[in-house]
Amino acid sequence: MSKKTQKTLYYTLSFLSLILAFVVIAWLAGGAPFGAAGVGAVQEGLASGKDHPEVRATMAVKDRHTRLLMAHPDIVGTGEIRAYPKK
Repeated sequence: MSKKTQKTLYYTLSFLSLILAFVVIAWLAGGAPFGAAGVGAVQEGLASGKDHPEVRATMAVKDRHTRLLMAHPDIVGTGEIRAYPKK
């Protein structure tokens, strides 16, 4: 094996070892390292978050500026998806 191949193999195995260590530590800590368990919590937060004062304040700012943004010909949307009827 050439020196370059040995060096590449060493760095590759070191990197994979670090990834494995991260996954094991996250698993032992009780978390889901790739977010699989958090999906339901995020969806629940979205459903009940519309009444949160900070969410309402953020939406008010967005609503104030949407007309000006949409007047610009290069802007095609504001990135909002409403899962509930606008009040």
